[in-house]
Order: sequence, then structure tokens, then C-alpha cells
Amino acid sequence: MILVSVFQFLNLNDLARAAATCFEWWSTIKKYRLMERDWEELDISGTGKLYCFIPRRAFVSLASLNIASTELTNRHFKQLMESAISLQQLDISYCPALDQIAIFQAKETLHELVHIAISGNRQFTILVIACLCSCPELVTIEAHGLEFSAEELLFLTKTFESIRSGNLLLETEEGCNPLDIINVFEREIFE
Repeated sequence: MILVSVFQFLNLNDLARAAATCFEWWSTIKKYRLMERDWEELDISGTGKLYCFIPRRAFVSLASLNIASTELTNRHFKQLMESAISLQQLDISYCPALDQIAIFQAKETLHELVHIAISGNRQFTILVIACLCSCPELVTIEAHGLEFSAEELLFLTKTFESIRSGNLLLETEEGCNPLDIINVFEREIFE
């Protein structure tokens, strides 16, 4: 009903253009059978808000989703994660509108996640890393461009067995795992 009321403000030319755009979009979806596919991978990085126009049921069978460098909001992230129930790889790097609260809220739906990239999201703190450390299947957190203090990294190694044992890799720069450095540093000082 809300969408119908918007059309009352359009003149006939605008209504015709809106109808043509809707028809073109629907024709494209039908032509490529986008609604009928069970996608396993979806890369819509750098596409602004395109994710809003993809039906949520398309995310259900995804194993890999790259939504980096988009205008992803907390609300939409939560909705997508609720739909993407078998997600194993997720890239949400460089999404400035995404707050760490969204990660906290979506954590319960990330139980199959193996790899996550959160690079460039300077609004994220060590709390996001700590939250992600409790994802049972997680093996890699890619956090390029995020800086953590030695105390924060020591906190992670002391708190999470997956990090202490080396089962979870935190990559802050290409090929660099600062937790390895902290572990060596700790052994040298305290042993």
C-alpha cells in the first residue's frame, strides 16, 4: 500500500518510465532465471545498494558471499545473515555504514562460517574479533588495516583456545598473523 501511494505524485511520463523500468528489471530476472537459481557463490562487491534488490531467498543456499565495498547497513546485514543459513565465506570489507553491533547481533547465524574478511572497517574494535572468535567453525579472520594493541592481542590469546592453539588465524596484513608474534613475545618474557 505504501508503494502505491508514492505513484500518486508522478505524472504520466514518470509513471510510464517507472513501469518500463520495472518491466525491464523483471524481464532481466526472468531471462537469466535469477529467481530460480540456487546460488552457492555471490559477488556483489562495489555495487552500492544492489543487495537490496536481490530477493532474500537467493541468499539461502549461499556458501560464499562477497558484499565488500557496498553501502551495507546494520539492518540489511542482519536480514542477509538470517537468510544465508549455510554461509561459509563472507567478505564485508570496507563497508563504512556497518557498525560492530551488527556483528554482535548476527553472530548466532554465523555458526558455519569458516572465513570472514572485515578489512578496512576501522569502526570495528577488538570486541568484533572477540565476538567472531566464538564462531565454532571459523578458521580465518582477515582484518587488514585494523590496528590492535599488544594488550588486546594478549587478551585474545589468553581468552580463546582457538587462537592460543593456532586453530584460528587473525591476518592483519598480507600474510602477517600478529598473534604468532604475541605468543613468541609472551613465551620469551614469561618462560
